[in-house]
Amino acid sequence: MKKKLVVSLIILSFLGLLDAAYLTITHYQNTAPFCNIEHPCSIVLTSKFATLGTIPIALLGSFYYLLVIGFGIFFLKTKRKTILLQLFGLTLIGFLVSIGLFLIQALILKAFCIYCIFSELVSLGLFILSFLVLKLKHE
Repeated sequence: MKKKLVVSLIILSFLGLLDAAYLTITHYQNTAPFCNIEHPCSIVLTSKFATLGTIPIALLGSFYYLLVIGFGIFFLKTKRKTILLQLFGLTLIGFLVSIGLFLIQALILKAFCIYCIFSELVSLGLFILSFLVLKLKHE
């Protein structure tokens, strides 16, 4: 069961990586991602909150998802229990950052980006999966 959860975590993180990589590419190409009129992605993705200095948040997200994938694969290969605790800590940080980014969209920008919402949901899923894996460690 634990192995299936970790594999699910890796797959979900890969989907998050694809999303974040797409947003990173569009940022550096200075193009807008595909969005319909009901989801004003450009408001969110061109706001001052879309970058940390000159680094796009999406690029940081790409690194985050790669780290989660790496930790997941490392656990599957080594079965080290300490990796699960580190993975849980990493996904907790990712989840907390996602909450902050969601609140910025909702309360400050009053606009939502479907790609950002997807990433935030992926972060929630990763946190839940890592919690479940960690819980199984203790059983």
